[in-house]
Amino acid sequence: MPKKEKKTVEITSPKLYKWQRITLSTYWRWPRNSIISVLSPRQCGKTFTIKIITLQGTINLKNFKVIVISPTFALAGKLFNELSAIYKQIPGIVRSCNGS
Repeated sequence: MPKKEKKTVEITSPKLYKWQRITLSTYWRWPRNSIISVLSPRQCGKTFTIKIITLQGTINLKNFKVIVISPTFALAGKLFNELSAIYKQIPGIVRSCNGS
């Protein structure tokens, strides 16, 4: 019986700012369960960077967990809804999620 080939999908990200590339590469090199703090101005792409980390982690790592702390419930809800919409397009990637 022939081996089943594993299907892969290539996902390309929009062009990132230098600080985003540094943050992402630092995050993936850092020991697990570490906290990384980013000091940056408003409207510079922090939420987008969190989305990339979350997507990469859930796609590539088993039992990857994410906790996002936000200054407002509306902002956290927006992020959760956007990520949920993406995950619904990738069958079987998320076993459960809690938006509370």
